[in-house]
Amino acid sequence: MNEQELLKRAVTLTAAAYQLKLAERLIENVEYARINKDQFSVNYQLQSGVLEDIGEVISDIRNTIQDVSNDICPD
Repeated sequence: MNEQELLKRAVTLTAAAYQLKLAERLIENVEYARINKDQFSVNYQLQSGVLEDIGEVISDIRNTIQDVSNDICPD
């Protein structure tokens, strides 16, 4: 694998890190509302599908990491 290919994989992993940060912020928002006993906000966020969104982001990140791993070191 040459330097250009490694750079491409690094960019892919950086994008995954930004996706993870987004999921982290969604979780922080729910946790902040829970800590402040804002039940309306907690219920609204949970009913809006935020957990599904977080699950999708985590799944995408998992797939991205696996793809990069496979590219760097194929079985």
